[in-house]
Amino acid sequence: MKNFLQILLISSLFIGCTSNDDEVTPEDTTPILLTKYDTKYKNGDTNETILKYNGDKILEIIDADGWKEVYAYDGDNISKLTVFNDKGEIDETFENYYTDGKLSKTVDKSYIASNETITYNYKWINDNHMQ
Repeated sequence: MKNFLQILLISSLFIGCTSNDDEVTPEDTTPILLTKYDTKYKNGDTNETILKYNGDKILEIIDADGWKEVYAYDGDNISKLTVFNDKGEIDETFENYYTDGKLSKTVDKSYIASNETITYNYKWINDNHMQ
């Protein structure tokens, strides 16, 4: 009887430790995207901002005051950002250029305030840090 109980105990350990890979629930990797936020200013005013996406790529950010940002892509990289003022006029554009999949240059063109162009060149120190 003692041997029978030992065998029963040992076999229950093996039965309890078996796994069935078919029952594994895959992890949900769907990104949670911000679609709206409110800004509250010191004077008590608030401003609502709406964000629009195509999949997980941001397309537009629209401010309740009438300002809007429109994003364009080259593959997964943001190639251009156009900023419209509250009158619907282009206020500023940012054109991004990439080398080996990394941001290498941004050209900032201001149309209304100063009508100037500023170029930012980026130097990568390693895969994760730029200077």
